[in-house]
Amino acid sequence: MAKATEKEREIHRLIMSNDDLAFTKFCDAYYEYIYEKVKNFNKTILTENETLIIDVVTDSFLKYFRSPARFDPEKQTLEKFLIMDIEGDLKNEWEKLKRKNKNHPQSVELLEKNGNSIENQDLNPIENLINKETEQLLEQKLNEIFATKKDIQLAHLLLAGERRSTEYAKLLEIENWNIADQQLEIKRQKDRVDKMIRRKLRANE
Repeated sequence: MAKATEKEREIHRLIMSNDDLAFTKFCDAYYEYIYEKVKNFNKTILTENETLIIDVVTDSFLKYFRSPARFDPEKQTLEKFLIMDIEGDLKNEWEKLKRKNKNHPQSVELLEKNGNSIENQDLNPIENLINKETEQLLEQKLNEIFATKKDIQLAHLLLAGERRSTEYAKLLEIENWNIADQQLEIKRQKDRVDKMIRRKLRANE
C-alpha cells in the first residue's frame, strides 16, 4: 500500500500545526490537479452539472483542512485520500440530485400574490421562486432581501442556475485570483446568498 509522499507529508504537517499559510499552500499544490482528475472521472456529471463537482471538491478540501487527523500518511497518499473522499460524496450528491429531479420535474406554486403563503413545503424554495414569481415581483423581493446591487446580481445568477464559475468570478472581481481561491470564495458567496433567500422565504410562512 502506497504511503504519502514527502511533499504530502510536509503539507499535512503544516496543516496539523495550524500554520497560517497551510491552507493556501495546500490548495495551490493540489486543488487544480485534483479537480481536473475528478472531472476526467465524471464526464456525465461534468456535462450536466459542473458546479456540483466544484462544490464537492471544495467541501472535501475544507473538510480535510478542518479535520486533518482523518488522514493517515502511513496508509495512503493524500491524493488517494482526497479523491476517494470526493468520489464518495460526489456519487451521493449526484444520486440525491437525480432523485430530486425525478420527484419534482416541475415546480408548483410557491407564493400567492401577497407573498405570504407557501403551498408546497417539499419543493426547493429557490426553484419555486424562479418558476412562479413574475420578474417584477422577483426584483421587488430581492431588493427586500439584499442591501447591495452586487448581492442582487449574485442572486440573479444563482436563481438562473448559472454554472460557469467565470461569471461569478467576473461579478465578484476575483478573476485574477488563483483557481482554488476563486472557487472557495465563489462557494462562500453562493452559500451566503442562498441562505439569505431561504431565511426570508421561511420568515414569510
